Amino acid sequence: MKPILETPSPNFGARKDGKRIEHLILHYTGMPSAFETLQRLQDKSAEVSAHYLVDEDGTIHRLVPEEMRAWHAGVSYWAGETDINSTSIGIEIQNPGHKWGYRPFPPQQMQAVAELCTD
Repeated sequence: MKPILETPSPNFGARKDGKRIEHLILHYTGMPSAFETLQRLQDKSAEVSAHYLVDEDGTIHRLVPEEMRAWHAGVSYWAGETDINSTSIGIEIQNPGHKWGYRPFPPQQMQAVAELCTD
């Protein structure tokens, strides 16, 4: 796995009520570029973040330490849990999505995502 780049976001907090990590939440970004995605995830006024961003070339950015609660799942619910942000690690996968020209995820990106998920 490539070295993980530390690219901190100010948008995080403590995991609530001592909750443990139980889920990996994988999203695609739906933004034109990793640069624009990083700007958004690091913008304090956006109030959104993730633990990691995986660029199309396989570069991994860590935005929030895993022991902290990133703000990636929004209002969410799963199997009785109403605070998915407190029970998950959020991984953003760079892809422009349908609005900006969805394209297949490159093999080097998928390899980096697989390695990050198994780590």
